[in-house]
Amino acid sequence: MIGDLEVGATFAGLAYLAAEHPNGRIDRAEIWKEWAEAELEPHGLSLQELKRLDHEQGLATHNSTAKRVKKALDVSLAALVHFGLFEKGPQNTYLLTTAGLARLLELTKDQG
Repeated sequence: MIGDLEVGATFAGLAYLAAEHPNGRIDRAEIWKEWAEAELEPHGLSLQELKRLDHEQGLATHNSTAKRVKKALDVSLAALVHFGLFEKGPQNTYLLTTAGLARLLELTKDQG
């Protein structure tokens, strides 16, 4: 059972995204951008705007944000693979396992 609230919330978000795909697979190369966009949104920014600001002002905020988010995502995905909720696939893809889908359904059954 997942006890840590942050890991649990991350699992729910990633599992929901995987469950939306016909093959139950998520791609880290796409997911990190969604994660970063969600972090930037409360600040009124997007990744594209961050990249533009970096270019205009000679900063490296976009790259440091990308590295930080990718590292956090990698740590979370490694934990979810360890718990048996996802299975690592080829080319940084992750497959929602049967156990992961069952856990997602358990988490969302009271929300219907």
